[in-house]
Amino acid sequence: MKRSVLILTLIAISILNLDAQYVFRDVSEGRRLSISPYRGVEGTPYFSEDFIPGDIYLHSGDVFSDALIRYNAYENEIEYMDRGRVYSLKNHLIREFRIAHKQGSLTDTVIFRKGFSGERLNPETFYIVHYEGDITLIESFSQRFQQELAPAYHKSSAVKKFVPSIRLFLIRKDSSVEEIYKSKNSVLNTLADVSFFRKFTDKKRRELSRLIRQEGLDMRKPDDIVRLLEYHDRNY
Repeated sequence: MKRSVLILTLIAISILNLDAQYVFRDVSEGRRLSISPYRGVEGTPYFSEDFIPGDIYLHSGDVFSDALIRYNAYENEIEYMDRGRVYSLKNHLIREFRIAHKQGSLTDTVIFRKGFSGERLNPETFYIVHYEGDITLIESFSQRFQQELAPAYHKSSAVKKFVPSIRLFLIRKDSSVEEIYKSKNSVLNTLADVSFFRKFTDKKRRELSRLIRQEGLDMRKPDDIVRLLEYHDRNY
């Protein structure tokens, strides 16, 4: 009996591996990447340097599970490692991907999705989805390449580096998009739908402002903005 169970388990694992290989064959560019294409550049082009197990969701409905992937935020490209080799994947076939990202002692599932459209958004760019409700919070995380002159002995030398850039957007029910600037006023103006030129007497705005103060929420932190959005969706 145990032998039969073991055989069935091995067959199931083989089928899963075969399915993963077929999906990989479909989404891979077939282009092997250099392990160190950014030699001599300070910083990193990646969201995370390490290859992390993740799930890739295709427009076709197929899912490529437990793949070793990382996101090149400079190229807006997903890289996949298979048996020590690194490949690029076909972005146009991919709807979203999810990775387990560790920060300190905590591990969170980070969702990257594309297809968002509106002012200052690119439907082909992968955005981090922080919250989905009456209002959706997404983050544009990119790595910008910069080249600067740094003083050196005798003459200046060029310093090449990647600099992370983070922008946050709120998407309303009517699909209108508003960029927020990590400040209380910016977030409240969007949620209360009040412009900078009106008096701050709106009841909703006062209640949200009170919550920020009582809970010590920091509008520079996406997690704290999410708490405010959750309260907003429960009460309005």
